[in-house]
Amino acid sequence: MAKSSAGECKSAGRADSWSYLEWQRRIFENILVPQAGGRSVSLFIDGAELERICCCDADVAKKSLVTAVASQFSGRGGWRLFEPIERHIAKWRSDDRAAPPPVLPLLAVSVLAATEFDSTQKFNPNAYYPRLADLFSRYGYEVSPKELLSAFDDMDSFWELLANWVKNDSRFESFPLVAMSRLRRIGYSLTQAVVRATDRARLTAFFDAIALDPENVPNEGELLRALRIWAARERGLSSRFVEILRGNDARQLLMPTLMSLASRWDKRVVEATGRNLLSVLLALDLDDAHAEWVVPVRKEVQHETLTSDVFGSIEISQPDYGSLYELSTLLPAVSATIDRKFSYSGEFSIAVHRPKPVYVLTFDELAGKWVECGGIEPFDEHVIAVASSVAQQLGEVIRQAADTGWRVVRQPQTHVILRGYAIYESVVFSDKDAFASALESAPNIGANLRPDRPPVPHLVNGLRLPVEKIGGRHHYLEGGEPDLVLPKGEVPEQVRVSLDGISQILWTSDFPVPLRASPPLVSGTHVLEVGNRKLEFQIHEGLPKLSFGRNPEDEEKAESWVHTLDESLEADIWTLPRGKTECWVIDYGGQLRSIEKPEVPEWIAEAGLLEPSRFTPVLYPNDVWLVRTAGTLVVDVQKVGVSSPVPTVRDEFSDEFLQRLADSNHALSNPELQIYLSVWRAGGSVE
Repeated sequence: MAKSSAGECKSAGRADSWSYLEWQRRIFENILVPQAGGRSVSLFIDGAELERICCCDADVAKKSLVTAVASQFSGRGGWRLFEPIERHIAKWRSDDRAAPPPVLPLLAVSVLAATEFDSTQKFNPNAYYPRLADLFSRYGYEVSPKELLSAFDDMDSFWELLANWVKNDSRFESFPLVAMSRLRRIGYSLTQAVVRATDRARLTAFFDAIALDPENVPNEGELLRALRIWAARERGLSSRFVEILRGNDARQLLMPTLMSLASRWDKRVVEATGRNLLSVLLALDLDDAHAEWVVPVRKEVQHETLTSDVFGSIEISQPDYGSLYELSTLLPAVSATIDRKFSYSGEFSIAVHRPKPVYVLTFDELAGKWVECGGIEPFDEHVIAVASSVAQQLGEVIRQAADTGWRVVRQPQTHVILRGYAIYESVVFSDKDAFASALESAPNIGANLRPDRPPVPHLVNGLRLPVEKIGGRHHYLEGGEPDLVLPKGEVPEQVRVSLDGISQILWTSDFPVPLRASPPLVSGTHVLEVGNRKLEFQIHEGLPKLSFGRNPEDEEKAESWVHTLDESLEADIWTLPRGKTECWVIDYGGQLRSIEKPEVPEWIAEAGLLEPSRFTPVLYPNDVWLVRTAGTLVVDVQKVGVSSPVPTVRDEFSDEFLQRLADSNHALSNPELQIYLSVWRAGGSVE
């Protein structure tokens, strides 16, 4: 893991020379820390925790701890191996017992051995003692597994001694110990190690998903519920962790460690070695019958060279626009790698593809292609690729719950896009009850289809204004209020939701709850409360005035720009994304006109604002339809005028475009567009 900065480091001196009693003090000061609100504590120790304590490399820290513990081994060995530690305990009993019993380094080593099992290994008493013996042997201390087994006969009493000391200290709530009847000697050590090193890394993605503020960690109940929802989908957590998370002992066994990790999270998503974790996602261009791998941008990684032992090296760079890295060369062919895990590693990052039976994709307007996303977003159009092994289940879900208009993409032998996968396009789910019922009948793929949203109540959608500079993210135009997501666990639950002091009971669901009302919410601050979580958002009648702090000429331009937009809010404002899609306008006579994307005004950058991701097209009174395309694919159609269709003479390009529009699913699902197209077909002619 990444090392602590000097300002965060609480250690002093050379960690490689710390004695047993010095380690006792360091663990007490860094691990057994009283938590806000009197929360329980645990003795979770892994390589990253040792790095944090020592401010040194994990291997140096492990060697120092193991050496300190081995220094207390009795020369007589066997069941007497820990006799020097028992003498420390006897002396402690005769003192005032203000400090914890001198067993912390020994207990820490016993936990460290367990946390080093990887995510695919199960806790096994037959494997534990060889693992512990190997830990000592690695640093030059030979002790047999059989000897450790004999010496561990009193290990449970050492844990109970520590738990009783914590219980009698008013600074702590408790030190939970859960007995494992068949594993008396090592059971307590194993229960402290339910978060393995791999789990710790995966939990950084969970913290990122809930936008965790380490300075304001949610309470144990809220965090546990969110984690259970998040972990319902395959996340790479160890089987032991998931088993405990779903059981009745989760609060006792997991939450002390989880709360401690949350309060110290550095806001990075990492893998087990501490490198930034990047995802390799599937992207499809159905128009060109092409599939490829893409890597979404993480702001922490600007540029890096990544290497695969199998596929060679590749350079990734953040683009000027868009959310996908620019790649120096294509990643390996999708057809050869879609069913296997592969990765590219660099000094600071690792990019990983994890195979799955179902890929849900949404259209990326800036990339001009369909890109893998976290799951179905209600009311949005999706492409779904499904492995042949579960294709029948997905087909039933789509037939039962999807809106009409979907279709199976043809993959002739000469143009196979994904071998072994069926592809569905134009898939939209807008019926909440039908979607929930269909997923219940397809448990094997349900987790892959459900929306992969943050597992805590949050705001989505709405006409949000990009004005973070005036405080907060949640600013919306009047009439464009956001929706509220109440994440659903394995089964729906009732929750009490309060908006501006008026409360009602709602069910958790995969579908968002609209906050739009008639009449709209008044301008100003509004407060949503869901359990202990409070969400604030601002409603504006127009765009708020911004203070740019630049020269008067920039200020004048900015005020003029804001005023113009404020005035225009009385009518509809049509905006289009900058990116790789093409934009067109069709007028009442069927004539086609291309829309050019305007240059970004210089004053926006000079005023310290981010470049806008959208622009407002120039429209004329006779314009009727606004169309976006990617190649020959019709991405979106919006009606922007009310002029009646009039047959007229058209050019050949316009006629071909109208035919392509008529063949698209947008025409099939839009009766008004069908009327226009029928009038043009009946009365128009081509020059």
